[in-house]
Amino acid sequence: MSHPNVTLEHVIALAQAAMEGADALGMPLAGNHIAAGLDILRAASPEQPDVRDHG
Repeated sequence: MSHPNVTLEHVIALAQAAMEGADALGMPLAGNHIAAGLDILRAASPEQPDVRDHG
């Protein structure tokens, strides 16, 4: 399923927000799974910066 107005950048931004939400809710395993998916998305779009902050 695809939508002409949704770009890979939109999907990456939503995944980043989901990862941050999981971290904020104290669900690190969910955040890690989302981060793994983000890594796959970034591999498809190498110009995307890595903005994860695990500090």
